[in-house]
Amino acid sequence: MAEVQPVIEDQEAELGHAAPGSHGQPLELGAGVPLRPGALGSEHAQPLGGGQALQPALPAAASSAAASTVPPGSPAHGLFPFRCPLRQPPATIRPPTGAVPERSAPLGDDEGMEQFTSLVTGANTGLGKATAKALAARGDRVIFACRTEAKAQEAMDEVAAATGSDQLEFLALDLADLDQVRTAATTLVERGDPIHVLVANAGIAAQKGATAQGFELAFGVNHLGHFLFVTELLPLLAAGSPAPDGAPARLVVVSSGSHYDAKKGIDFEAVQHPTASFSGMPEYNVSKLANVLFVQELARRVDAGDLYVVSLHPGNLIGTDVMRRVPKPLESIIKRFRPSAEEGAKTSIMCAMAPEVLDHRGEYYSVLKLKEPSPVATPELAAELWTRSEAWTAPR
Repeated sequence: MAEVQPVIEDQEAELGHAAPGSHGQPLELGAGVPLRPGALGSEHAQPLGGGQALQPALPAAASSAAASTVPPGSPAHGLFPFRCPLRQPPATIRPPTGAVPERSAPLGDDEGMEQFTSLVTGANTGLGKATAKALAARGDRVIFACRTEAKAQEAMDEVAAATGSDQLEFLALDLADLDQVRTAATTLVERGDPIHVLVANAGIAAQKGATAQGFELAFGVNHLGHFLFVTELLPLLAAGSPAPDGAPARLVVVSSGSHYDAKKGIDFEAVQHPTASFSGMPEYNVSKLANVLFVQELARRVDAGDLYVVSLHPGNLIGTDVMRRVPKPLESIIKRFRPSAEEGAKTSIMCAMAPEVLDHRGEYYSVLKLKEPSPVATPELAAELWTRSEAWTAPR
């Protein structure tokens, strides 16, 4: 089989809510997720701004109060299309000059304040970068989990300049290689810091090939890689509940409206082989259905107090890099009409930060609104996918 070097940096450039069921037993977070030796070490976590100490965040009582007003011109202005707990930004932010702008008023000096730790996969471009920027503007410590360090560093520099944050880190994560996914997760588990928000954003579309373990490329990257990464990090998400806003830790999975096109469900034999279709889009549709099923099943297995989970569709033809191999003539037409990545990230940001979504655990949002997912997304199919995914991602 020819080696494939997929580009896995960002999610969802779309072409074109299910109540939790009764299936499944509660999952004890931490069970079956042993700590493993061999963490990558501190060189993979690179704080910006001279390694300054973490700044404390808004206390839970204050952050659960009425949302703050975001003034025009502030780093957070335009990032929050909803009411959400928002730490006050610096009084002034100087225009970026190549270095991280200093804060004239530090965020949160009162005792007892805590800081969110958030992680975004594929945070170096598109929706992922826009989501990371919004989280950094809130004051979060943000981990950029990406395949390419140079591209991640460029995005971190941009976000730091825009928000004044010096709490940005890089984590090497190649979702096309389950061994590397496990190594990345182990790095975080051995460090032991709670995670309050995890946005599973990275993905590929319209690409063909196989992962390092031989799975169909879109299914392996968009579903299996994230399945392993998330389940390995469940203890840290449990430790992050309640988060500084008093809510459970959150897992936000960027799916797609394309999951409706996977009308025959999942061919569990086909996903174990390289991409069979000419375009790769049928396989992409299946991978996005798997995202929806994963969220639904996780909601059934994990206690609501430990984790809020949700899947979403960000919008059509979002201006991201997920479809890098679209023919140039078609790409030029798409670019004329597609919304920006900032516009497309609004649903991810809402699900990661807004209090009003918490009543809709395990459900599916489409462009800021609840929507029923595909009728193919049944509890039976979700349970089978979970069982097979556990077996496929088990250490060899």
